[in-house]
Amino acid sequence: MLVDRRLRNAAPLTLAALAVAAMRWLARARVADDYDSIGFVRGIERYDLAALRPHFPGYPVYVALAKLGAAAGLPPLTAATLVSALAAGAAAVAVWRLGYSAAGGERAERAGSVALALYAAAWLPWQLGGAALSDMTATALVALAFAALTVERRAFAALAGVALALALGTRASYWPLAASFAVVAARRPHRRAAAAGALAGLVAWIVPFVAVVHPAALVALARTHLTGHFTTWGGTIATEPRFGLRLFAFARGLVYDGVVAHRWLLLAAAPLVLVCARALPRSRTAWLVVAAPYALWVLFAQNVVEQPRHLLPLVVFACVMLGVALARRPPVAVAVVALALAASVPLAWMRAHTPPAAAQAAAWIKATYPQKNSVAVFGGKSIRFFEELAPEIQTRTRTWASEVDVELERLDVLPPALYITSEVDVDARRARRVGDGPTFCRDVRLDRAQPCLTLRRYRLGR
Repeated sequence: MLVDRRLRNAAPLTLAALAVAAMRWLARARVADDYDSIGFVRGIERYDLAALRPHFPGYPVYVALAKLGAAAGLPPLTAATLVSALAAGAAAVAVWRLGYSAAGGERAERAGSVALALYAAAWLPWQLGGAALSDMTATALVALAFAALTVERRAFAALAGVALALALGTRASYWPLAASFAVVAARRPHRRAAAAGALAGLVAWIVPFVAVVHPAALVALARTHLTGHFTTWGGTIATEPRFGLRLFAFARGLVYDGVVAHRWLLLAAAPLVLVCARALPRSRTAWLVVAAPYALWVLFAQNVVEQPRHLLPLVVFACVMLGVALARRPPVAVAVVALALAASVPLAWMRAHTPPAAAQAAAWIKATYPQKNSVAVFGGKSIRFFEELAPEIQTRTRTWASEVDVELERLDVLPPALYITSEVDVDARRARRVGDGPTFCRDVRLDRAQPCLTLRRYRLGR
């Protein structure tokens, strides 16, 4: 009977996973729509951490998977987004299994199905499932690792360890989830198999990674990156100490950006969820062990204010827990999934058809100044988009107007048109030399860090 049940679930579960992968693929990024995404795309072409292709810690497993697609003839961006979409489909299977296991009893299959449906409809997994970023692949591996632990077999425990180890090679910042995995696995009958699988998985990616990057270079890059992340640009509690803002951004990222990305639809869904809140998974302590360490890590040590994508594993686990709770009342479950879907579908369409603000700005400059050496642009992180989409345009990464003036003195030929982006700080003495220009935007739910970018004319003179 058990075998028959598994066979009965296999076909619809496979179809559901393929459907999720297709949904993510249809809404994939048509241009690398994030500063880090450009680094990954460049890393697929030529892997060089010193040149930020991508930045440390290198994400070797994700880049290696994307390189396989590129080796098969896919463009780097297509290969990167395909890996994310396929990972999203694999995560769907893990979500179903986790919901099934957490509910147990007669509602197990329904809980797994509701959890999967909510995961398919939720916005953040949808967005990152079509991104040239490592988040979805790492989250899928983590979810698969925990899902495999729920199967009381030695082979599955070993596979769980391998998946968790590969997750660390895909996204090292998921290390708190590895610690949680170790605690959970230690209580399982086949903990030695899980440990052996983890060791094998670590060796599988660490050895070639160190060989490619070289130990001395890796140590130097680690020191530079970690120092910058925790002291200058990482968005940690040290660089953004307003705890109230961090808590608000955490909640917003988990619930609004994460699941139902529309304020009125979220308000409609909230009371429906609260009705079923008492039916959360029985093993609440185990879920706390899984979620709490990573939640604290994100809250204090990640850029939770501008980058809700750091919350992706928590959003996926929240879908599982909500699936178990909502399974008690199928009509309520259908309503909540429908509300999440209604919020996500317009954003998925928008993401596929509206480029990031910086990409729009690069396209405008390229169309407005088609002649070579007719324009120069100065800005911050947005300059990466100009380099990628309009490499013929002169650009420099400068974020102070005084730095722009110094850079202009170094140019052999001064272009007739000069622009600075809104990322450039202009002092009072130079403010009168800054003119108006176009502003480009994309919905903030697609890009918390930089939803808008303004190009401003810059004139020389006193």
